[in-house]
Amino acid sequence: MALWQFDLHFLPRISVLRRYNAVPIRISRAEFDGFDWWHDAPNTAKLGSRIDVILPKAESWSPSIKKWGDEDGNRVDIVFKENSVEAVFVRIDVRDISVQFLSDICSIAAEWDCLFLLGNDLLMSASVSSLLAAMRQSKSFHFVTDPEGFLSLLARTGPG
Repeated sequence: MALWQFDLHFLPRISVLRRYNAVPIRISRAEFDGFDWWHDAPNTAKLGSRIDVILPKAESWSPSIKKWGDEDGNRVDIVFKENSVEAVFVRIDVRDISVQFLSDICSIAAEWDCLFLLGNDLLMSASVSSLLAAMRQSKSFHFVTDPEGFLSLLARTGPG
């Protein structure tokens, strides 16, 4: 991950509700890694073709991972396990935020009734305004707007 990229995962709302009976504010990394979020997700076969419309396909190092976009820019990865979706991961280039890309990602999330799990463990609805607000609070945004200040703070406090 480049410092200027903001990461999120798609989580199907039905799986979140199955796991918690309500939509929590946070899901820890351990909880995220320990649950099959896409098990009950309907009709994921066409998810990749929907992403084809917004980003060009990219080379993948694994046959179980399909990639779109640029490694250092806007990117979507879908991980498959036995022809079923296992994870949907998005990286957003904060150096040049494309509101169209954000809108497209939110639209796809809405079509598949997914929430966004952010890198700071926050779970949120898929909306451009919420996503922009979260990005403005991110380390990626801090790095892009003040690289020297960000690196100075990182040197003093560490990566956590």
